[in-house]
Amino acid sequence: MSYLARLKQRFSPPASVAPPTELTEGASVGIVGRLPHADLEIDACLKRLDFLKRCSPACASLDQWLARIEAAKAFTRAWMPAATQLGWSMAELYSLHPRAPLQRLDAMGAAYCTCMGRVVAVTREGVTVERGRGRLLCISRPTSLAPPAWETFCVATGVQA
Repeated sequence: MSYLARLKQRFSPPASVAPPTELTEGASVGIVGRLPHADLEIDACLKRLDFLKRCSPACASLDQWLARIEAAKAFTRAWMPAATQLGWSMAELYSLHPRAPLQRLDAMGAAYCTCMGRVVAVTREGVTVERGRGRLLCISRPTSLAPPAWETFCVATGVQA
């Protein structure tokens, strides 16, 4: 399958997603937030993302790098426990291609893709992002997986995560 075909498959309008309500979104996040160890997992992930800020690869624009990391942090706070409970792995959420981290969207973890809009739903199949005025985009799991970005970039630059 070509790179363009993989991208079209990964970033597509959702087949049929009912518009989420604040009650649905808030209740989902509220229930997950009370699971044992959820706060510890969120804190650990946020610390790793903070370390990642200092590990900007030479091939990435610093502004774009920081924007992707901030988007991943916002996703982590609100949706990471729900995503992991639905079967998303850390690599599926936080991987980046080692040689082209911001260019290879097929290998980009879903958390970094959320800078495209506001996350409104997480399912087993994908993360749904609202891109304004009701336009929805479903981000499916990456087709090419790498380890979570902090394992790739922080080790390469000598920063300990």
